[in-house]
Amino acid sequence: TASLMEGFGIPPLEAMSVGCPTVVSDIPIFHEIYADASYYFNPHSPESISEKIVEVVKNLTTQKKLREKGFQQVQKYTWKKMVEETVQIYLNS
Repeated sequence: TASLMEGFGIPPLEAMSVGCPTVVSDIPIFHEIYADASYYFNPHSPESISEKIVEVVKNLTTQKKLREKGFQQVQKYTWKKMVEETVQIYLNS
């Protein structure tokens, strides 16, 4: 099923890290996390979902663009960075 709300969304980031183009729900948190490195579909529309998936599967240019942007986007999120930011939150509380 398509996500209607999400806490963060690690699976698409994992897919991006290995060069897999992603197609995700058009919800605010995903725009914040994936920016222009993913294709977005209307989660309430099966037609929108299938349209975006077919476009990514059939269009090699789109695949290449999403793959490249995905590799760049995933660099913003590392476990090391997450730990450092979490420690800072605790130290500043």
